[in-house]
Amino acid sequence: MDGFTVDAGGGMAQPVILVTCADRGLLKAMLWLCYELICMQGMDGLWSAEVVAEHIKAWGELLRTGRDITAVGLAGELLVMHDLVAAHGQHAWDWWVGPRGGVHDVVAPEFCIEVKTTAKRHGWQVTMHNLHQAIPAGGLPLFVDCVRLESVHQGGFCLKDLTAGVPAGLMPEAEVERLSASGEMEGVRFRFLEARRFTVDHCFPRIGADHFVAGSLPPRVLSIEYVVDLGGVPSAARSLGSFGKE
Repeated sequence: MDGFTVDAGGGMAQPVILVTCADRGLLKAMLWLCYELICMQGMDGLWSAEVVAEHIKAWGELLRTGRDITAVGLAGELLVMHDLVAAHGQHAWDWWVGPRGGVHDVVAPEFCIEVKTTAKRHGWQVTMHNLHQAIPAGGLPLFVDCVRLESVHQGGFCLKDLTAGVPAGLMPEAEVERLSASGEMEGVRFRFLEARRFTVDHCFPRIGADHFVAGSLPPRVLSIEYVVDLGGVPSAARSLGSFGKE
């Protein structure tokens, strides 16, 4: 981020902020960031460099830590991805932008998917880590795929099974090393129980920027995490291919 002023004419100096994004996987999030910066500027007619820097830093931390990177969360995402690859071919791996900090876990040419995984035996209570996970982007339909797994001592599958065939470099190396060092790549095993697909439409419970005055969060509130209960919300059963079958 760089800040400078330009001559707006009449001796007036107009403040300008130049924000760049080096990771193409974050471009959709970048649009929301720029939108929020514009809203911040509109509050009092000018930017505070300190506030803007803090806002961008908080966004970066949110994108790095706001995802469910536990073994069960990653297992659910990989199950969904293997199902997409089986249906659409190997190029579908390019749609998995969650590991690269994408707002949604899967961004395909014709749809987006946010994956939520639970190890609880009952209910579909899921956490939305920010205001954008349940907001369709780019005019594409958005689905929330909820996956239910259970931990098992034998049988089932582990993360090592699920990552076999994943193109090199798609998952951050640091995350792979962390999971390996903690024993989660091979020592934790799961069995698939069920999955359901929810369409994010007028029936889907969500909080978005449009629920706030002027379409933006209150000053210095950077993000909101909330839990929704999808019990009773219209959905369809999902089959997740060979990994979901004993």
